Amino acid sequence: MMMAEPKMNYNEETVRRVQAQLQDNNSMRALSAFFKVIGDETRVKIICALSVQELCVNELAGVLGMTQSAVSHQLKLLKVEDQVKSRREGKN
Repeated sequence: MMMAEPKMNYNEETVRRVQAQLQDNNSMRALSAFFKVIGDETRVKIICALSVQELCVNELAGVLGMTQSAVSHQLKLLKVEDQVKSRREGKN
């Protein structure tokens, strides 16, 4: 014998209004991607360092005590998610 699920007691209009706000899946995906990217301590440090001043990869490596290769890898992930932008100036 199956038991009926208990009826939930809530304001249906409130639930519909909130559900309508959550329907924008693109915004949810973008927000989720943002948190996934900044979920790494190194990438947060990079963003914080860049918020103080524009830095080249070598300068970031020095600030963070990391190799240029490791910093470049993290910057690539940030760039793919549009969290940082790059530009070339001479060889930098």
